Amino acid sequence: MLFVKKKKQVPKCAIYCRVGTYEQLKCAGLKVVIYARSSNRKELKRQIRKLVNYCEKNRFEIVAIKSEVGRGKCYFRTPLNIAISNKEAEAIVITDLSRFSRNIPLGLQLLSRVYDNNKFLIGADCDKVIDSSIEHTLRVSSIFE
Repeated sequence: MLFVKKKKQVPKCAIYCRVGTYEQLKCAGLKVVIYARSSNRKELKRQIRKLVNYCEKNRFEIVAIKSEVGRGKCYFRTPLNIAISNKEAEAIVITDLSRFSRNIPLGLQLLSRVYDNNKFLIGADCDKVIDSSIEHTLRVSSIFE
């Protein structure tokens, strides 16, 4: 009988752990850009009022308000691009993802640009940070459909 000694195999894995809560990110004095988009001006004004109230309630410092009347499927949205590249802001506050984009590939591309510019999105309707994790991105993409 031949005994072969097997090497002890060490399982290989990667562990990702995210520590922190939205409450930690949502702090007084957080510098934000408000971004609102609607297909009509009346709704746009309502959104802006809602976002300003949300920021005041959470004691965010509003550094700019960017808004536009138009469709969420369009790529050339100057006010949104200005909001993303704003050097002073730490976050962008939107009412919900449908105001950000209604096109999945475009929405994910814009979301990537937000994170590349060291910012994050805050959804006022859900009172949450819109996370950049893959798991969340997949959930987010279902909202665009």
